Amino acid sequence: DGASGEEVAEATRRTEAQIREEFPGYTALNFLFTDGTRLHAFRQCLRDETYYTLYHGRVGRSVLVCSQPIGGTVATAMENGTLATVGANLAVHVTRVR
Repeated sequence: DGASGEEVAEATRRTEAQIREEFPGYTALNFLFTDGTRLHAFRQCLRDETYYTLYHGRVGRSVLVCSQPIGGTVATAMENGTLATVGANLAVHVTRVR
């Protein structure tokens, strides 16, 4: 089944804190990963929030995660410090990480 969005959010909190400690001048930390069942997308930036963006949106029978909306796709901007988890049913659950 893989980890829930809340479990991934907690692991992301710990990882982001460690990165912040070891690399205090980092600008942004965006990532995507999957456990084979769910897709997790994280967006975090310390400056230039309008530059370091992530969006998610439905495209037919898929969910697209991208740095900018793509040609007419209805996309939702992810807030800074959030993790979006896409389940097998394509529902998107957003968890505040920071």
